[in-house]
Amino acid sequence: RKEGLIVWACRCSCGSYAEASRRQLIRGYRTKCAHHRYQTMLKKNYHELVVVRIESIQQTMKAYCLCSCGQACWVRCENLLNGHTKSCGHRKKKDYRQRVAGVIPGKLQSKRPKNNSSGHKGVSQTASGKWLAYI
Repeated sequence: RKEGLIVWACRCSCGSYAEASRRQLIRGYRTKCAHHRYQTMLKKNYHELVVVRIESIQQTMKAYCLCSCGQACWVRCENLLNGHTKSCGHRKKKDYRQRVAGVIPGKLQSKRPKNNSSGHKGVSQTASGKWLAYI
């Protein structure tokens, strides 16, 4: 039982086992194991990563990818599909090199917001018409 439902251990056409409830089987929500769902990702590009192979590691589907910089890495398939992982990490290193003491120099010269009525940063007008200064 899982969450109050009887769970069936089903064997997929690829030979692996997957768990599914009676409702999932009858309604057709689970027709194949998770491995089939991710097989379409093989040899596709996801930003700077190319998927070489897919394996189930510690109950999560992971893709072995080659990055555009030549380095290989393991990435969760979900992170590739939703765009959270875009490279092996070399982009983050490159972005960090552009920082000075951990700060991006372009962000130091911030613009005033368009809704700023005072013309000065940190000063705003309250609903009653009084001016309020904040840091």
